[in-house]
Amino acid sequence: MRQGFWPAAILSLTYAAAIWHTRPVLEALSQLADGAQVTAMGVRRKLKDTQRPMLIALLGYWDLGLPIGAFSGIYLDFGGAAIWSGLAIGLTVVSVCLICRSRVMSSHRNG
Repeated sequence: MRQGFWPAAILSLTYAAAIWHTRPVLEALSQLADGAQVTAMGVRRKLKDTQRPMLIALLGYWDLGLPIGAFSGIYLDFGGAAIWSGLAIGLTVVSVCLICRSRVMSSHRNG
C-alpha cells in the first residue's frame, strides 16, 4: 500500500460528500426557476407572443447560463455544481424577464 493513500482517500471522500450535499439544493432551485419559466412561456404562447420570449430564452440560456457554468466550473474549480448553478441562474433570469414581459404586455392591453 502506498504511503499517504488513506489521507488522500479520506479528503476525496470529504470533497465528494460536500458536493453531494450542495447539488440537491442547486437542482431544487433550478426546478423552481424552470417551473416559473415554463408557466410564463405558456402565458406568452396563449397571447400569441412567441418570438421575443424565444429570444429571451436563447440569450438567457446560451449567453448567460452556459458561460457562467463553464467559467465557474473551469476557472473557479466548482466542478459539477457549476453546471447546475449556471443552469439555475439562466433559468431564473429568463423566468424573471418573461414574467416582467407578461406584466408589461398585460398592462398595455388593459389600459
